[in-house]
Amino acid sequence: MSHVVDQFGNHGASPCVIEFRRFFLSKPRPLSRLLPPLALFLTLTALFPAAGRAASGAPELSWRKAGEAPHDETAFTQGLLLLDGKLYESTGLYGHSELRRIDPATGAALERQVLPARLFGEGLAASGGVLYQLTWKENTVRKYSAATLAPLGELPQGGEGWGLAFDGRDFIRSDGSNRLYFHSPATFAPVRTIEVTDNGAPVDRLNALAFVRGMILANIWYSDKIAVISPAGGKVLGWLDMTALRPASCPPGSEKVFNGIAYDPGSGWLYLTGKLWPRLFVVEVDWRGLASPDRPNPALKDAQ
Repeated sequence: MSHVVDQFGNHGASPCVIEFRRFFLSKPRPLSRLLPPLALFLTLTALFPAAGRAASGAPELSWRKAGEAPHDETAFTQGLLLLDGKLYESTGLYGHSELRRIDPATGAALERQVLPARLFGEGLAASGGVLYQLTWKENTVRKYSAATLAPLGELPQGGEGWGLAFDGRDFIRSDGSNRLYFHSPATFAPVRTIEVTDNGAPVDRLNALAFVRGMILANIWYSDKIAVISPAGGKVLGWLDMTALRPASCPPGSEKVFNGIAYDPGSGWLYLTGKLWPRLFVVEVDWRGLASPDRPNPALKDAQ
């Protein structure tokens, strides 16, 4: 099926996301925002921020909200993944961690696997029809069938688990520092490490990850920003400031942090939420602001 390229350089939806359009393209509800002085440094843009250049020198990208839907506000979201038209979520906290396939219309769990109470669920990614779920400090990667959520075994993790993505060749893991670790999908053995920097300064607190258009997207813990990172050397290529999406019931500085990025390569949409957030948002990004010699090889394919 051919795709139509929109004004942002994104492609039209493939058949697997027709259902998502019906749910998400409803009239957006107005969002109230809570902006105490502590959060002023995060309020650099409005709902439709103009593209600009952050103080660091990395460009700040424009985006628009395409829709929203309910999200389970008891879910301590650690990872979000869209795979073959299905939405998956990894949740955390000891005694409450799960892997879920969720209903995009209601946020309710359609299927779930409950983790043992000794495990704290973290980042989520997929390769070859298998879901991989990190754990926080337990040095365990759990594998599941994407079709049934049936457990398929475990692998050693090699360090703390925060976020996880797959670039089509290797898994990419964050641990809350400014480092990203690449792992073999077969054994999860380490392959290489990069350090993430913006204008030469380390960018730490890297949290949930996604691999999008040949780049790594990373939530920044206790921030409403997403860093767009080159997988080649770790340089920040741009920023997304999503402050305007934060629900009023999730004040800055609380444990209800912005976390969770899923990507649909057919439509180009990002699916975003946070820990204990009541809403799931769909946004469209204008990627044209990233055009630079530092842009990674465009031949890299999008991967979940």
